[in-house]
Amino acid sequence: MSSYYEKGGAFGYEIRGALPVRVDFRRAHADEFVRMLPDPSTAYFAMDGVTQTCLLCVRCPYPDSPEVEDALARFAQRWAAAGAIFYRQCMGEMSFFPLGLPNHVKLLTELDSGRIRREIEDEHTRFVRARIQHELSEPSADEPPLSQTGADHA
Repeated sequence: MSSYYEKGGAFGYEIRGALPVRVDFRRAHADEFVRMLPDPSTAYFAMDGVTQTCLLCVRCPYPDSPEVEDALARFAQRWAAAGAIFYRQCMGEMSFFPLGLPNHVKLLTELDSGRIRREIEDEHTRFVRARIQHELSEPSADEPPLSQTGADHA
């Protein structure tokens, strides 16, 4: 069972993911969530009874939409059975948005901050390597190039 609601056109913000929901969750609860969303926005949801999850996708024309995230957080507080990481895209920039039970969200946030820290370290490592390569490829004014050191090993 799925539903699609459109309250507007183009979007600059999108958030989507699959939230494990409680056994007593019904379609009417997802409809209620959609009514909490700011205008104009587009919402899609689908239920999977086998895995007991609710797939959600919300699009909004605003570049940043705390109203959407607040509505999602309230929805998750009421109906989540576990934590999930939602994909968030804002003006082309991708990030993750943990959602669900508070203790699960805390753990997911810690995992995500570790991932971000590793990405920053990797980026810094690439920057340092590039600087080293650049410095090795350009001889300085003080030193002659390595091929002109006068050392002959032939």
